[in-house]
Order: sequence, then C-alpha cells, then structure tokens
Amino acid sequence: MKLFLPAAALLPLAVLSDSPTLRFEEGASLRQKWTVRTEKSVLSSTLRIMGNDQDIGAGLTVVRESARIAVDRFDKAEDGALRALTRSYESIVDRTDYDGADEVEGAVFKGAGSKESLLNGLDVVFALDEDAEEFAASFAEGSEGDEDWLEDVRVEAHLEWLVPEDEVSEGDSWEVDPGSIASLLEPLSGSMVEEAPEAPDGPEGGIAISAPSPDERFDPAAMEGEITARWASTDTDEGARLATIELTVELEATVDLIPEFNDDASERGADEEYKVAEYERTLAGELTVVWDLERDVPVSVAGELEGTAAYEVEWTLNAQSMELELAASGESEDTIQIEAAFSVE
Repeated sequence: MKLFLPAAALLPLAVLSDSPTLRFEEGASLRQKWTVRTEKSVLSSTLRIMGNDQDIGAGLTVVRESARIAVDRFDKAEDGALRALTRSYESIVDRTDYDGADEVEGAVFKGAGSKESLLNGLDVVFALDEDAEEFAASFAEGSEGDEDWLEDVRVEAHLEWLVPEDEVSEGDSWEVDPGSIASLLEPLSGSMVEEAPEAPDGPEGGIAISAPSPDERFDPAAMEGEITARWASTDTDEGARLATIELTVELEATVDLIPEFNDDASERGADEEYKVAEYERTLAGELTVVWDLERDVPVSVAGELEGTAAYEVEWTLNAQSMELELAASGESEDTIQIEAAFSVE
C-alpha cells in the first residue's frame, strides 16, 4: 500500500529555526493519545419506496466516541526528516450509540456498540519509497494481518501539515491544507471490526432495504475552504518553550458518492444501481495546538468543530423478481470535540 508523503517530511529542517518545525530523532518514540467525540442530531431522514415516504430517523441523536492510542518509533531519520517508523497500535476503539432508535419502527441501525481496530496489538512499518516520495505500509516482523487492513491507515499523525513552509514568528498567520482535517477527524485510522446488523422483524418474504450512510463513505480529505493557523502566544514550562497555535476552520464540500455506494452494494451482494448520490458537508470552529519549540514536536490538540450534512440519493433495487425505485434524503447537525496529547519516550 502507498501513502502520501507530506512535503514537510522531505525537507531538511533548519537547526536554528525558532519557527514551529517537526524534527524526527532516530531511535526516539512518540506516544499519541486521541479522543474524538461526535454528537449528531438528525433533523430529517426519509426513505422513499416507490414514491411513498417513510421516516427513518428524524429526531435521532447519534453519539460516536473514538479513543485511539499508538506509539511511533522512528527507525530511520536523516537531518530530522522521517524515512521509516514502526507504529504500535495499543488501542483503537470506537463506540456508537443511537438515542431514539427504539422509536424508529422497522429499522436496525448499523454499528451500534463498541468495535475495535483489527490492528490492535499489531506493529506496522511505514517505510519511505524514495522514488515515489510515498510511504509504503507493511506488517512488522512478528505481526500478522491481512494487507487489506492497511488501506485506511494514516501516517500523517504528527501534525506535519501544520508546519509553515516559511519561517514565522509569534503573531504571524499562515494557511494550512484543508484536506488535513482528515487526520484530526480520523487519527491513526485503521480497519475496524464490522458486525453485521440483524435484520429487522418483518413479514415472511419481506425485502430488507439498506439505506445509504453517506457520513461513513465521505472522505474529509476532500473538503475545501480555509484552515488558518496563527501563532498566538509563547510560554515556558519546565524550561521548554511552548507555542500556542490557534486554528480557525471554515470548510465545505459537495461530492458525488455514486462509486462508493455502488462498491458497497457489490460487497453486500445486492443488485443495486445508484443514479444520484450527492452529499454536502460543512465544518467550522477553532482548535488550539501547543507545539514544543525545543523538541520540535506537537504537545497537544484541543477544540470543537460544528458542522452540517445533507444528502440526496436515488437508486434501483432488484430483488425477488421485483424492481424497486428508491430514494433517501436527510439533514443533520453535529458537534465534534477533539483532544490529543503527545509525549516523547
């Protein structure tokens, strides 16, 4: 598997720079602990079957809590630039709860309860492919797993995207790649154990319809807009100079998810063809990052984002010699709280 290599990891860093930089020290380890909590309020959720509308979740509240811990050992670094690391996945657990699900008749909600990453307890090596300027991920010796589990892992867990291209001073601002929001919303991401939902009770011979889940198929790296970083202040703690960097987020996206939904149908073995799958997403808010100017590593992340989502989907389902014309639509609002802590070992 190939992973995009951030430009910051390719450039030698100025030793005497007072600007926030990221420096990898060969042989050192960086522990990172992330907590991401999302509370989504469903404003409307409708399934249309052959022209008849059915409410499938208006008023529902969905709470997802993600707790993720990993340790990165920097196996190879040159002039502070990363060349290889081994990541030990100590614990990646997500929990999803649906408040109000009992009031939605005939529906079963996917993913309720806790699920763990398939990578828990395993070590993954990220090695730089010099020619492709990309990291390749593979399991470390002594760790066994399916290569498919590595499809969603993110090597960009050290906030290297935050490092300014040019040297900055306290009070300065700079722009950050908007797609970097993905590494904050899904840090250290890895394939999760998926439990097959139970089919809802219904009449014998009835047809189970899987309503699309656009939130699960959307990649936040596709968001556009602005993330502005500002070096707000500098403090000293036990001899270390710490920069407080404030991030202002204003992002949006409108994407076509037809390929993703058709792939989902294929994986489920369903005879479905999607004709419309438009998804709109917004995110806005502020985050605070503390950066160690002595060790050239991040210390913490904290803040809150608010967002909206809306979708329109139309598809055809062929089942039991019948062709059903289906559509789904929905709107929601969410609040996302992000906390992270880093420590050098």
